[in-house]
Amino acid sequence: MSTDGTLSEQQILRSFQEITQVSDEYLALQILQQNGWNLERALSSFVQGGLGDSESDDEYDIPPASDNSYQNQSANSNPNPPPSNSSSSSSGAARPNNRTPMVGSNMREVINPQTQQQADGGGSLLDLLFVPLKWLFQARPMSINPAQDAQGFIEDFRSNYGPNHPAFHNGSYQSAVNAAFSSTKFVLVYLHSPIHEDTDRFCQEVLTAPSFVQLCNEQVVIWGGRIWDAEAYGLSTQLNAAAFPFLALLVPQSGRVVQIADRVQGFTDAAQLTTRLREAMGVFSAVVTRQREEQRRRDESTLLREQQNREYQEALEAEHREAERRRREEEEKIAAEEKKRAEEEEAAAIALSIKLTREDTIRKLRTAFNAEAEPKPAPDVATIRFQLPRAKKLTRNFFKFDKVQKLNEYLKLHFADEGDLTTNFAMFIPHPRTEIANMEQTVEEAGLHPRGMLYVQDLDT
Repeated sequence: MSTDGTLSEQQILRSFQEITQVSDEYLALQILQQNGWNLERALSSFVQGGLGDSESDDEYDIPPASDNSYQNQSANSNPNPPPSNSSSSSSGAARPNNRTPMVGSNMREVINPQTQQQADGGGSLLDLLFVPLKWLFQARPMSINPAQDAQGFIEDFRSNYGPNHPAFHNGSYQSAVNAAFSSTKFVLVYLHSPIHEDTDRFCQEVLTAPSFVQLCNEQVVIWGGRIWDAEAYGLSTQLNAAAFPFLALLVPQSGRVVQIADRVQGFTDAAQLTTRLREAMGVFSAVVTRQREEQRRRDESTLLREQQNREYQEALEAEHREAERRRREEEEKIAAEEKKRAEEEEAAAIALSIKLTREDTIRKLRTAFNAEAEPKPAPDVATIRFQLPRAKKLTRNFFKFDKVQKLNEYLKLHFADEGDLTTNFAMFIPHPRTEIANMEQTVEEAGLHPRGMLYVQDLDT
């Protein structure tokens, strides 16, 4: 701190450090200078920014609210409530179509205009805030985990007041708004301040009353928070909470924007509160009904899109399967054709090889038979008559010492010269029918000397 600082600035600095328990004088001085040495504004900025670092990157948004409040006219309400963001009718009923949206911002930047005007005006509000804020900072550290804070509130409430209470939303305020908007329900915000004298009585007699519990569980998403928690404190500023216990009935306009239907500040018994909330819900029922219809249309549109997407995907999959089937069939067809062509080529190669081998054999046989003349009839010569297939007959002389193989070769040469395709044949003696299969025995040994008859059978027919 500079040496030319005034005595009042030194006092403000000490007060700020005592309340916030900030030991770093430079940090405290920086926060006060940023807020024009206005202690209440500096405290508000410090609370909304979390402990220690005014430039922290830990941010989270609070849905903006528009204020068509169904104002509390009971004797228990704050006699001098802060000015409302919008006017209400003399009967206290809200006008659902008259919305004044507020700009959404992060917690550090949310400063209510009316609260700031009061802070600029003097020290009465400072006196009111000094003691409770000092107690809050010393006993309850700030948190930047809204869901954990909400769970902590529920556990504290159950521990202090028992299990018979509304089903508080177990998550952040933002998630409560999203849940209410998705289910087309109201949001009921309860800000819990244990330092106020009516809080215990309100929790014991009102929040646990069966009629109130039933109303909450059936028609609203109820969210509760302790005012020393960051999210609840920010809501108390946005909702202009001037007295406790504090309840606000909100109408979700989207997943982030809400409209204030009613604010209940101060103690109200269960019957009056239930009646009042039902009346406010009745005033805004058209809004909720419209939202419910819009949600139904959105759901139907979503289902239609999902069905269309599903049908489109099924069509794509069917088309893909058909293309895959055609591809496999084409591949199988090509493979079969290639196999058939290979088999034909192999068969042709084998046939050509057989043909060439046979032609070579016939050529050799022709050369051999042409080299020697047919024997003349003589004692050592046998005359053999061949009964050929297709009723043809053939007679030739062979020496008795010629082997049966020579008879077989003679027939092959004859079939080749005649253009007969018979290549696989057998020779039989008719009486008794005996096959001549031993090619190494002689004509005489086969019983064909001096004369013999052989039947030739084509084994391929």
